[in-house]
Amino acid sequence: MKILGILGATGVGKSAVAVQVAKKLKCDVLSADSMQVYKDMNIGTAKITAAEMQGVTHHMLDVVTPDVNFSAQDYCDGALRSTDGCGTIVMAGGTGFYFDCLLYPLDFQQADTKALREKLNGIYAREGKEKLWEMLKEQDLQTYNTIDLNNIKRVVRALELALSGHRKSEGQGGIRKCAFEHKLYVLNADRQYLYDNADKRIDGMIQEGLVQEVRDLLAKYNCRRSTSMQAIGYKEILNYIDGNCTLNEAVQQLKLNTRHYIKRQLTYFKRMNAIWLDVLQYGTPETIAQVITQDFLASF
Repeated sequence: MKILGILGATGVGKSAVAVQVAKKLKCDVLSADSMQVYKDMNIGTAKITAAEMQGVTHHMLDVVTPDVNFSAQDYCDGALRSTDGCGTIVMAGGTGFYFDCLLYPLDFQQADTKALREKLNGIYAREGKEKLWEMLKEQDLQTYNTIDLNNIKRVVRALELALSGHRKSEGQGGIRKCAFEHKLYVLNADRQYLYDNADKRIDGMIQEGLVQEVRDLLAKYNCRRSTSMQAIGYKEILNYIDGNCTLNEAVQQLKLNTRHYIKRQLTYFKRMNAIWLDVLQYGTPETIAQVITQDFLASF
């Protein structure tokens, strides 16, 4: 299977471009978003709609319920099963680690670090997340600078790997055997454009009913303590629902957290071997898709 990867920061337009590329190549799209794997989490993840898919089959959307903790390895296993038999696939999303895990499988993914994990969870319970941040910064600065530090499960996993002799950051990139022929494209734009676009997108989510979506998820799945509720867009609204802040404060925090996430995404993508495209230069998803498709076909 050949993989055409489309990456980019939140809200840059990856989904629309991926659909156009898939139509040109007559193939499917493989979603690479760590939160769009969850059912009924639609507004806060800006999940592509059936109309927006334009008849193109999409894989790895809505595969688990929000009360289930879903790992990168679970994603890879599911992606390989669902795309089995595909000659070419358009892999699109903002979770760079999913690209790395699928393209360069981690040989230490199944390492037995249960005792170490329990120790780290004990440190978290006694001394808080700040202690784990301090430890990760000391053990693996590269991962510390790119990981979502508020996702404690990921912080603990990164520390497990670092303390057992396998830094997560060393598991990314070309030092491991590549599993698939591929070419990656990063959609980018001026930083302020990305920030402003994200702010508008968040305002739209609130208008569409993000608060009610979170209430419905809590009622249907009892997922308050699940990884899904630590996602940007959900944890802030949950904080509002719990009465810890006003809705305006939650929205402002969501916008700030999204800006920080965009910075982490771009930092991660810069370490990947990819072609960067300025979406503002090309204008429309169709034009960008044409450029990407021509370059991809000429590469193989």
